[in-house]
Amino acid sequence: MALILLLLAFFSIPEGYAHGKLPFVTFYTMQPYNPKYNVFYREPLKNELADQGVNVTQITFREHPERETLLIEVSLDADCIRLPEVIRKVVTESVFVTSADVRCGRERYWVGEDYH
Repeated sequence: MALILLLLAFFSIPEGYAHGKLPFVTFYTMQPYNPKYNVFYREPLKNELADQGVNVTQITFREHPERETLLIEVSLDADCIRLPEVIRKVVTESVFVTSADVRCGRERYWVGEDYH
């Protein structure tokens, strides 16, 4: 019986990493996309995430196809259990980030700036 409970507890723990894939976040902004300003967004975002104990493995900047605003795509070295709290904090405290689309393991969720 104890073995069954142990296995049940093990398989009910949320995935930290999904099959070797790192968590991926798309941060949305209202800033107009201009590649020459990417450097001004890279360091503050990396520093905000580092302050939360999350390592950034890759940052990509691109233009939103409909709104022509800046999208920041980030691969993170973080566990999925703590990630929602970190992303909510970045979205609510960042000057330029307004929302985020988060994919971590099998989970995908949206964090908006009006999240409480």
